[in-house]
Amino acid sequence: MGLILALACTAEPTPDSTPDSPVDSPVDTGELPGRALYYAECLGCHGTQGNGSDQAPAVHEALAGWTDEQLVDVMVDGQGDMEPRAVSRDDGQHIVDWMRATF
Repeated sequence: MGLILALACTAEPTPDSTPDSPVDSPVDTGELPGRALYYAECLGCHGTQGNGSDQAPAVHEALAGWTDEQLVDVMVDGQGDMEPRAVSRDDGQHIVDWMRATF
């Protein structure tokens, strides 16, 4: 697995990564617990639509090619430039569920 993905970082959201409206989605994801977790742990680097920033890549390729377990492993254990996030495996799975439903 040559692709190194950073799913979150500690940087503050930038104006380009935080539009005024939430992500448009065909699924009502507002009630999924992963939304709040994503906004707290991932939005600052990956943006509201998962498109990435100068601090972290977009998440779309990883969502298409990685298993849930691989994505959660990156969040919990860190990988490459990404430090481990302060989330449990269950919270990581909630984030993955929300990202898959939203992005």
